[in-house]
Amino acid sequence: MASLSFQQAAAYLLNGLDQSIDPCEDFYAFTCNKFIAQVNLTALGKGRLGTYDQAQVDVNSQIAATLKNVDVNDDKKFGGVPFLNQALKDNVDIFAAVGTIEQTHAVGTLMGSWVSVDYKNVAQNALYVSQVVISQPSYFAWLNAIFNGNTVDQNVIVNYIITQLLFDDFTFLGGAYRNAVQESGYVPYAQRRGRGVTRVGRRFARKFDDEDPAVGCMDMIMTYMPYGPGYVYVKSMEAVRDQVIKDITHQTDLVISNFQAMITTLDWMTPESKAAAKYKSDHILKNYGWPTALFGDFKDSTTVDAYHNADYFPIIAAFNLNKTDFYTIMNILKAGLENREAFRLLVAPDNKGDRSNFLQSPAMVNAWYQPERNSITFPYAIWNPPYYNLQYPQAYNYAGQGGTGGHELTHGFDDEGVQFGWDGTLTNCTWNQCGWMDTTSKSGFTDMAQCVVSQYSTQCCPEKTGNVHCANGATTQGENIADLGGQQAAYNAYQQYIKELGHEELRLPGLEQYSPNQIFWITYGYSWCMKQSDANLVNQLLTNPHAPGSCRTNQVMQDIPSFGKDFGCRQGSPMYPKPDQRCKVWVGY
Repeated sequence: MASLSFQQAAAYLLNGLDQSIDPCEDFYAFTCNKFIAQVNLTALGKGRLGTYDQAQVDVNSQIAATLKNVDVNDDKKFGGVPFLNQALKDNVDIFAAVGTIEQTHAVGTLMGSWVSVDYKNVAQNALYVSQVVISQPSYFAWLNAIFNGNTVDQNVIVNYIITQLLFDDFTFLGGAYRNAVQESGYVPYAQRRGRGVTRVGRRFARKFDDEDPAVGCMDMIMTYMPYGPGYVYVKSMEAVRDQVIKDITHQTDLVISNFQAMITTLDWMTPESKAAAKYKSDHILKNYGWPTALFGDFKDSTTVDAYHNADYFPIIAAFNLNKTDFYTIMNILKAGLENREAFRLLVAPDNKGDRSNFLQSPAMVNAWYQPERNSITFPYAIWNPPYYNLQYPQAYNYAGQGGTGGHELTHGFDDEGVQFGWDGTLTNCTWNQCGWMDTTSKSGFTDMAQCVVSQYSTQCCPEKTGNVHCANGATTQGENIADLGGQQAAYNAYQQYIKELGHEELRLPGLEQYSPNQIFWITYGYSWCMKQSDANLVNQLLTNPHAPGSCRTNQVMQDIPSFGKDFGCRQGSPMYPKPDQRCKVWVGY
């Protein structure tokens, strides 16, 4: 009889699998149709829901079960946002106001600031001031209209700033106003900024009025006091923590070594550039699970308490003063951490040039590569289904977590990553580009990248319907290259694991007709299952560097011939094209 863990792994995959679809024709539909059909976005009050969302729900539940219940008064009872209770003065100094607002409310409006690695000297950090990242395409039409004349109405600018403040605090607005904010596609400033992580897009926020207040609280704490819930979560995993780290470390080592083997097969890269690529991949810093210096041995929380010490006491004081003023408590938490975090990164000697800087909560379901540090970070929370479970088949784990590791590794070798050296330094820069590859290798890389750009643009994924248009191959090329190179490396790593094991893995109950290699691909497809509204999909296509899930599944399958061979596809079928119709990404075969 199959173990409970194998039964759970099978149940996940069966939740999406539509076996009436030919996997060689449309693999995304094959792995995801059932999941998509079961999701009612209107009833959930969401614009999108993916299989990976459940992972964060599971993590939050684990944290909540570990903590004592705290009764937080419902934020809907507050009639307004306090900063609007004062009349505006004439002749406002707009830029002084913008700076004050970011300092006191942690919201960037016309511009924003952050602290990150100094790109000219990676041994230190620097303060950056720049335009904010806007996730609303309509913003640019508005901006053009505002500056269309010779003069700018100050009231219009002030109204815009106020709107940004309201949007950022939308959880305090009533139902109709809150819905308007959600429909606009607004992403809170702290989540856009990512505290220095350009690719970390947070996915979870309070969505509707009748949702459990604990959900909003957990999301807020995860964002503004990241290491507190992270410590609680990782400590609660004591029974398997060390085993998981050992397994992930071995898996990641196999993925990296197989990526290096792929590079040796390239006919467009010179031996010198191949050596530089190997050196860079050998020196990638891997942050596993949690910030070890901060969390210590988990016997006490002294160090992490000291880190957040300045965050705790102002909140406790505000709570004791007025237990119903949740707005003030949240604002102290939000602005306090942002200001203190920037100060820590600028002045703390142990933070300067620290390639092991963890940056985000270990309880966040995500992973990221930082080119300026040449580091990969895996928060412990990512090691949950649909990506990983220690007791699941390794075919499942290598497809999910192994593919994630391969994806982040390959970001070090995408159109942005190839400009940074082994220690995160911008290398051999000219007036318009940097990079460690020689001229011949750069030309070959450009051809490889252009193949991906052309393929993703010309095949038009997703299908055009209404306002939905094709994904832009140019703006998504970095993520597409990472998907293709990373999943190929993960598959090869799994083959090496099986060779070391000496025999095929046991098959999943209810899915016995599928080989472990096929389960590898099915797991990858299932991890990208996503139900989206048209409006949400259009917004993603316009603003997101990631292609939709259907593209990230089907177009990866097309370019990795092992998939077609494992499923016995006819060469020339949609998922197994002829060799001259596919892109070879970081591989020569």
